[in-house]
Amino acid sequence: MMSSVHDDILIQNLNNSLKEAYKAEEAYWRQRNWLKWLCLGDQNSSYFHAVTRGRRCLNRLSILEDEEGTRVYTEEEITQVIQNYFHKIFTTVPGNRTNTRWR
Repeated sequence: MMSSVHDDILIQNLNNSLKEAYKAEEAYWRQRNWLKWLCLGDQNSSYFHAVTRGRRCLNRLSILEDEEGTRVYTEEEITQVIQNYFHKIFTTVPGNRTNTRWR
């Protein structure tokens, strides 16, 4: 990219190679982490508990916004916002519907 000659194909090939190298490195670390998990995961180790705590933290909702944009923080409020949302989208609303087709 620092060359005075502007070669789009070369730049694209280099970018693709770099992306592939990043993907390979990510796969390597994921596989290495999984191998460590398999070796230590069945044991009652600090690594096992740290991974479990990390996953719980990532899966937990700590803040949510309702339809008006108000943020809710407590578990009860978050549960209520989720229930209201799904109740609204799965409730039938009476009305006059005509059978129209796309033209």
